[in-house]
Amino acid sequence: MYTWNFGIITDNLEVLLRGCIVTLELTAVSLILATVLGLLLSLGSLSRTLPIRWFSIGFVELFRAAPALVVLIWIYYALPVLIGVNLNSFVSAVLALTLVQAAYEAEIFRAGIEAIERGQVEAARSVGMSHAQTMRRIVLPQAVRIMIPPFVSATASLLKYSSLASVVSVYELLNQGNNIIQTSFRPLEVYTAVAVFYLAMIIPITQVSRVLERRLKNR
Repeated sequence: MYTWNFGIITDNLEVLLRGCIVTLELTAVSLILATVLGLLLSLGSLSRTLPIRWFSIGFVELFRAAPALVVLIWIYYALPVLIGVNLNSFVSAVLALTLVQAAYEAEIFRAGIEAIERGQVEAARSVGMSHAQTMRRIVLPQAVRIMIPPFVSATASLLKYSSLASVVSVYELLNQGNNIIQTSFRPLEVYTAVAVFYLAMIIPITQVSRVLERRLKNR
């Protein structure tokens, strides 16, 4: 019968916590960049200018279909060969996660915008508002209420996807856990602890989503 020994976790707690910090940093940077890019792509996919619309839709479809791990490996190993610039592992991971996350967020933003009744847009335009003013004053404030729950869920998924960065040696939580396993030979304890740390980071995000949903329903 297997004998559990979590002493290895307490002995390496500082290492695992450093991994958590890198995981949160990776998630935060990727989320900020993906949100900006996703919003631009969503607006582009609704644009009446066909080249912009086609590019935005093509980008979204490409990176929604491509596995995040494949994108990460391609960026880390192939992109330096193509552009002649060596990207470090953290930057490569941020770039890959940003591209994939932006594609999903673009669909969230697009769905939120299209959920607003067309009549409100036409009414705003009829009183002299420009397209930008209509989006800023009428559409986006209402669409945000629809976007928030799926956006928070996508954020939780992004935090989980950040574990893929261990493949290119980013010292995030999973990578630190794997390093501990190589010296301790206690994979069950380490992976259990890693799972608990991920839960500790993700559960607050899901709770925020639930609170926001309840508040938005009451408005």
